[in-house]
Amino acid sequence: MKKEVLNVCRYCANSFQGPSGSYRCPKCKKKELQYKAQREKVRKSLPYYLKTDI
Repeated sequence: MKKEVLNVCRYCANSFQGPSGSYRCPKCKKKELQYKAQREKVRKSLPYYLKTDI
């Protein structure tokens, strides 16, 4: 099991408590998941020949 340590987020430079080796804070992880979900939603509405471009 990884040890809980004080880390610094590589995206926003905020420090956060988490497992050693993590590089994104919970806020940045949440933003990325929302972004991926939004892109997937847009991708589903496109015609099949454009889906590979995204």
